[in-house]
Amino acid sequence: MSRMPGPPIDRELAGDDALITRPGQPVVTTPPVAARFDAAWFEAVRITPKGPLFNTVALVRQMRDEEWP
Repeated sequence: MSRMPGPPIDRELAGDDALITRPGQPVVTTPPVAARFDAAWFEAVRITPKGPLFNTVALVRQMRDEEWP
């Protein structure tokens, strides 16, 4: 974990750990962003919509035209 000065978000995106402290005491350590992303996991847990999809624009127009409560 680096204690180098610089924007913390840039360091995190570059693969460095982030350490959050309160008056000198470590509170939270986060792993690098790259270590948290797993494309295979996202594919495995992706939900496929079931049933007919509806047009959200048409739904909002219907709500507007019917003076939705």
